[in-house]
Amino acid sequence: MTQKNQRLPLSNTLSRKITHNLLRRIIDGVYPAGSLLPTERQLAEEFGVARTIIREALKRIEAIYLITIRQGSGALVADFKTVGGIELADILMYHNDGSIDRQFLKDVGQLHEGMHIWLAKLTAQRITPDEIDALKKLIQERANMPKDDKRLPEITLKITRSIVQASHNSYIQLLFNTLARTTQASRTVFEMPFYFDPEAQIFFERLVEAFENRDGEMASLLATRM
Repeated sequence: MTQKNQRLPLSNTLSRKITHNLLRRIIDGVYPAGSLLPTERQLAEEFGVARTIIREALKRIEAIYLITIRQGSGALVADFKTVGGIELADILMYHNDGSIDRQFLKDVGQLHEGMHIWLAKLTAQRITPDEIDALKKLIQERANMPKDDKRLPEITLKITRSIVQASHNSYIQLLFNTLARTTQASRTVFEMPFYFDPEAQIFFERLVEAFENRDGEMASLLATRM
């Protein structure tokens, strides 16, 4: 059995759910910065689980710096706006009732736009002939797919990953890898454009032409228009 098909242990699944619940409370101010979380015993009783599962959840939260666990003193809550990272994006994208936080979505959109413009221009300057050839093959593969093909998200992500790698910027590659691996919401910062947009194929084809011509201005203009 491959790792992809293996089920997570029940304790792992429970600790993840509890982690999400506690993070939501921290973000919503139920547990404000500077306060202490309820004790492991209290949380175990509330969620109806063993203390070991609560401990797993708290370790997850400590790993992203939102609490500091002090032996004998409890878990001290940090200010997520000061120390929080991209791991919180999927939670911040939605209110507690499940509705989208439109202001946060707008914030993501602003970064999305600026990142695409800068990335397109940088890649036009640095992409190699071999990378252009590989990108062309991916774009052609996408063109041959039916418009409603379920593989469109996968091939679009591959194209985007190729563009990111062709920028030869180590930091942006690491950022892309982190977003693609951890957060569905934040990954949209890089996924250009939306999978089923009818203009997407034309955009990619013209973008690779700009890359071939080393035309950074045209590449950034295309990203701006898209």
